[in-house]
Amino acid sequence: MDNKKRNRVVLYPMDLKPFCEGSPELADKLYEEIRDHVGLRKSIPITTFHVRDYLKIDLEEVNKAIFPDHDKS
Repeated sequence: MDNKKRNRVVLYPMDLKPFCEGSPELADKLYEEIRDHVGLRKSIPITTFHVRDYLKIDLEEVNKAIFPDHDKS
């Protein structure tokens, strides 16, 4: 089995700060916009895939922004 470090898929509002100039308030707003766009209930979290689709960027770019230390040992 591969022992590579893996990123989380489920996200929290604060994970979106890199896309919102570091603003917690804007991150909360973006999180809700994505959730509404996808049609998720409040009890269901968004994922990196939802962010990718909403922002129309590569999944790798999403992961690099949210998990910048992923490739570092």
